[in-house]
Amino acid sequence: MLSRAAVEKRLRELGETEEAASAAADWLSECGLVDDAELAREIARSYARRGFGARRIRDELYRRLIPREHWDGAMAEAADGEASGAAEAFIEKKLRGSKAGADDRRRVSAALARRGFSWDDIGAAWARRGGED
Repeated sequence: MLSRAAVEKRLRELGETEEAASAAADWLSECGLVDDAELAREIARSYARRGFGARRIRDELYRRLIPREHWDGAMAEAADGEASGAAEAFIEKKLRGSKAGADDRRRVSAALARRGFSWDDIGAAWARRGGED
């Protein structure tokens, strides 16, 4: 699926005029083939299911040219408890049940940050796992 802005951009890249690209995007929206709000919800759900954090989901919404007005609703739907659970699951997967030393904790925390989790979410996941060092 593409966002309305992505459809317009691709049509312009293919040589269509601004007016023709806009008209085509309008027509696709009227037919229900392009729905930015639904696309935002689907992307947010998909990335949350795959264990990514809020920042990574926002980056993907931005990359796909989805208007910001659809982001909050999509993020709220996807974030219903999945962020903390995904961070904890990632920690368990990386440590395989062993105790985390300082190096392990730093390495896994950095990986979670790269996956788009906030430092607050990462700290909360470590706290729920137990204070080990």
